[in-house]
Amino acid sequence: MKTYSARKMASVPTDVLKEMLKGRFMLAFDDGEMEVGSFETIISSFGWEMHRKYPNTPMLKKHHARSVIGKGLLGSKTHLKLFGNIGWSVIDAYGNTPQLRDDIAREIYVCTNKLYNEMCTGLEEYVVSMDILHYFQVMDHPMVRETEAKLCDDPDSIDAHGKQISHALRVAPELMRNPISLAVRSGLVRESQAVQCLGVRGYAKDINGALFRKPILRGFCKGLRYFHDMLVESRSAAMSLFFQSAPLKNAEYFARKLQLLCQPVERLHPGDCGTQNYLHWHVRDEEPGQAGRPGRECDLDHLDGKYYLDEETNTLKAISPNDRHLIGRTLKMRFVMAGCAHPDPNGVCEVCFGKLSESIPLNTNLGQACASATTQQQSQLVLSNKHYIGSATVEGIVIEPEYQQYIGSSETGSAYLFKPFLKDKNPRLVIAASGATGMSDVQAVDDVRKLGITHVSEIDSISLIVTMMGQDIYVPINLNIARRKASMTYDMLAYIKHHGWDYNEKGNYIINLNNWDFEKQAFQLPLRDHSMFDYSKLITGIIESSKEKLKRRKKDNTSPESVLFELFDVINSRLNVNAALLDVIILGAMVRSVQDRDYRIPKAGTERDLGVTALTVPGRGAGPAMAYEDLRKTLLSCDSFLPGGRTHHPMDVFVCPQETVMHRRPDVFTAEK
Repeated sequence: MKTYSARKMASVPTDVLKEMLKGRFMLAFDDGEMEVGSFETIISSFGWEMHRKYPNTPMLKKHHARSVIGKGLLGSKTHLKLFGNIGWSVIDAYGNTPQLRDDIAREIYVCTNKLYNEMCTGLEEYVVSMDILHYFQVMDHPMVRETEAKLCDDPDSIDAHGKQISHALRVAPELMRNPISLAVRSGLVRESQAVQCLGVRGYAKDINGALFRKPILRGFCKGLRYFHDMLVESRSAAMSLFFQSAPLKNAEYFARKLQLLCQPVERLHPGDCGTQNYLHWHVRDEEPGQAGRPGRECDLDHLDGKYYLDEETNTLKAISPNDRHLIGRTLKMRFVMAGCAHPDPNGVCEVCFGKLSESIPLNTNLGQACASATTQQQSQLVLSNKHYIGSATVEGIVIEPEYQQYIGSSETGSAYLFKPFLKDKNPRLVIAASGATGMSDVQAVDDVRKLGITHVSEIDSISLIVTMMGQDIYVPINLNIARRKASMTYDMLAYIKHHGWDYNEKGNYIINLNNWDFEKQAFQLPLRDHSMFDYSKLITGIIESSKEKLKRRKKDNTSPESVLFELFDVINSRLNVNAALLDVIILGAMVRSVQDRDYRIPKAGTERDLGVTALTVPGRGAGPAMAYEDLRKTLLSCDSFLPGGRTHHPMDVFVCPQETVMHRRPDVFTAEK
């Protein structure tokens, strides 16, 4: 096998290489030799344009597509990783400056565009087709048939069958040249949709997220032949139409409000502010899904580039997804919302933000960039809801740590159980009368199972009264998960029918639990999937908050850090957002003091408070107030004419253009001499 110099080959234009290269050969790089093919070398040559422009850049094996894909196939993201590797090598060789980073970003854009044009016009001879026989080849494979024979009306069974199909498409030797397998392994099609064609449709859901109890045990290749299956599947099209109207408008409007909220975090400054304020973060490992519900990714995947203090060497180190030794440790990490000490009241330093700062172009409004990058994923998922529909799963119960000693969840994550810890604590359950409007029916029927549990109770929250150290302690517990209100189970209704209830001075029901069987489920959530609309509303509620929620947060001493952790878990349960972006979003949502109407961005050494978007945005100045909502209220409010608590905002230029520009560039309006 012939050996060629990669550096000499990089000096040859791509158009010439297309005519010269055939078959497989060895390429000699600055860090070793590698066996490659002609086609992947031509793909790599598009990125070698950066080597031609910056000749002092080392020619490394990672600058070739074969190194990027390993033993896999060229995929939809191969060129991004390849061009990124070359670009960072150029920056390492020529100095990491903002100007060079901008130049390299432009080069990558140009290289990508040239590659796209070539793919569109020069690959006609490589286009392949597929027919129904290719689907049959997968469906008749022994690995697929094995789990198909065990299919039943069970989420775990459907999930296992789908995973087996995915496994067969990726590893079965007989399918390596199958066009469907090639498309899946290359990332050219959505794997979940391929699985639904080859396997079964699974559980479907209605517009409101309610799951149909009977799954569709046929796939789209076999066809939906039963009237029930066709009616149920028709709701997918209804969902697609629905999500393109009000939910998408709400998501886009939230994006606009979030950008107004975060725009005062204007500048990213080079260097380290030297702050000693750290956020303590316990790094969690990935968690597999259970009972058909999705799991959780490792924290390291979303902390990439954030700095932590290595206490052994007393130096700051950047986190990488490969730093598996950090899992299980509690790190002291640099976050801008923890207290960046840079003197700019509307800016933060690169170290507090993280290594992601290297991807922020010059003169970029940091808050705007972080808000846009986060909400664009959210809006895209709402818009493309139909393309993300798989076998629906129910969002599991998540119980806040302070309540876990009192109440737990079932294995399926759809029901609540009281903990045995309560047995000798004289436990009493308090339910608001508005949440149990059908309680009188419990005594009126002979058998409570003749009642519909959702008709008896739909409960947002409960309270527990427990006696500890001779004192009664009230424990409020929220049962509402993703707009699913809990209902008392038949076991709980039967217990109430036998033991009765009492009332307190507010007319709420009080049920004594001294004789309750703590192995039984007490409350049940309806079978309702957490839709993208629910998910969007949940994110909105965390960030925007409300005056009522602000009061609860004050009462519970909720810290900005706890809100960051909550937002991190909620967003990354479905999206992929780096913690640095959420860090800036939380900083933009914070104020110095709600009580004193000081809506400036908090800094190290200043007061810090959680704000409410409806108060913070108009409270920061006339510019954002005019771009916000409810202008009549703003114009008639006395607070709009009080000077305190304001901060500089990019939108001020539309209200006071000369003053705003002169604040940033005092020399702009200076008369020429």
